[in-house]
Amino acid sequence: MAQLGIERSSDVKEPEDHIATLCEMMAGLIRGDFGEALSIDDQHAFFNTHVATWAGHFFGDLEGAQGSVLYAPVGKIGRAFMEIEIEAFRMES
Repeated sequence: MAQLGIERSSDVKEPEDHIATLCEMMAGLIRGDFGEALSIDDQHAFFNTHVATWAGHFFGDLEGAQGSVLYAPVGKIGRAFMEIEIEAFRMES
């Protein structure tokens, strides 16, 4: 993250939600919030390194939270989104 000029804001006191933080970083890298927007290849590299390796499993586990009114649907949406992103990057290659 430091190589890309991303650092935690000094006024944030609560711990990060890791998946939310990574998704926010990914969006910022696409929009150019941290300087110049990353190329598709660099976006793909960041996604593969920091998100794709585990986010699908995370959301799949959340989806399995049978007793949860909130987390199971969030997991289902998140898992589907990760599958779409992986496929979209595959199509770009």
